[in-house]
Amino acid sequence: MHGRVNFMTRDEADYIVVRYSRHIGGKVARLNEADLAGFDWPGGQMYFEYVSPIGSLVCRAKVFKFRGTVNPRIMFLLEAAVRSGEDTGGGALEFHEPSSGIYLTLTYTEASKPFAEIADGLDRLAQAGETWIRVTLRKILAAASP
Repeated sequence: MHGRVNFMTRDEADYIVVRYSRHIGGKVARLNEADLAGFDWPGGQMYFEYVSPIGSLVCRAKVFKFRGTVNPRIMFLLEAAVRSGEDTGGGALEFHEPSSGIYLTLTYTEASKPFAEIADGLDRLAQAGETWIRVTLRKILAAASP
């Protein structure tokens, strides 16, 4: 018999955001009334979104934010980097259309995971995001320029 999955409540998601923002050395963050949170840390930016219909916390490490239209060649090169084994910190490469941003993204749905396990996963995600900002993205932008 399979165990019951305990989906994450908003309070549990907010607890993770607050604890993780303290853990990584950012300004203490909380979910706002739109169920969003974000903070800067010395190596980049992290964003969180609580999705109440499915009881999940979407965690994003920012890689890049476009100011205009997205160059399809850059997206192709980013996806190729993932296919060739570039570290994503256990997350997925995501183009988040509402913000025109590229993120490494992890989603947590189970409230029963210990915070230490979640923090380890988010640390890997944040560190990979920092590498993408400092190294990977620069190589890709250089390759995409004429």
